[in-house]
Amino acid sequence: MFDGSNGWGLTETQVVRTTDAGTTWMDFSPDISDLGDPIGTPYFLTEEIAWLLAPDFEEYFSRGTLYSTNDGGLNWTSVTTPFGGGSLTFLDEKNGWIMADLGAGAGSQAVAIYQTTDGGRSWKLKSTNDPTRQGADTTLPLGGLKYALVPLDKNTAFIGGVVYAPGTVYLFRSDDGGLTWKKVPMVLPDGTEEAGVSFKGLQFFGKTYGFLALNLSASDQKLILYETQDGGDHWTLLPDEYSPGGRVEFLSASEGVIYNDGSFWFTQDAGQTWSMIQPEKEFGESLTDMDFIDKDLGWVIAYDDSNTHILFRTTDGGRSWVPEVK
Repeated sequence: MFDGSNGWGLTETQVVRTTDAGTTWMDFSPDISDLGDPIGTPYFLTEEIAWLLAPDFEEYFSRGTLYSTNDGGLNWTSVTTPFGGGSLTFLDEKNGWIMADLGAGAGSQAVAIYQTTDGGRSWKLKSTNDPTRQGADTTLPLGGLKYALVPLDKNTAFIGGVVYAPGTVYLFRSDDGGLTWKKVPMVLPDGTEEAGVSFKGLQFFGKTYGFLALNLSASDQKLILYETQDGGDHWTLLPDEYSPGGRVEFLSASEGVIYNDGSFWFTQDAGQTWSMIQPEKEFGESLTDMDFIDKDLGWVIAYDDSNTHILFRTTDGGRSWVPEVK
């Protein structure tokens, strides 16, 4: 959602939009008949500008179709891409990145980094760690599963994931537009040096202030948060710890929300302190997605006993929830 009324959504077969806070949704999918299930990888920049990357399932690692719209889905244009899926992000209507998936197995994953400067009409290969491809880069290891690419601008980006080595944070950074990568040094809490560490999420507000969420798995599993105030050069561990899993979303450089163990937790001081809200609706572990636009107004998707997904909305900071649509 972009405000209290307008937002995009993705079903298994459709791109949809709402203009009434999620009460009704209209199909604004590209006018094609061969979209797969799932439909593809979207990126929604504004209520008018969006992209949808649909893979060619017969040539997933080398071919796809990128659809784009700048009028809210009324009209779409398309181009063929040299990739079928991955972590897709646009900085604005012209500049974008993708970490294209080239295949994973046995705790390793090959990827290719591309950039566009013309809204996705053309893509330039910046680097790949696939050892079977000529000129493969070794600064981004083949080992490790890559979950997300998070760019700050056309030069700087982060890749987060997981590597199955105790006490190892899988976080890499590029400052030359994705040509080369270096590991970001992170200090784990005392006593967790042997824990498994997996990337949960990374958000930046501007080019300097950001938050990193990690899951730690050992005898005592936990979710931990870090903040940076210098664009990721240094990271500071925030004071509180939570049970692993759940959802983490920061709304600004000061406000954030966590859903964990059936409760919502809110911060207004950049994670230094958190207040708990116990919702009247018991979501348990059925909550699959969450989107707040401020401390009061938010939406979640949860499934019921028949495995039907339902969209709920709150206007009082998570205390009460009203079902919007199934």
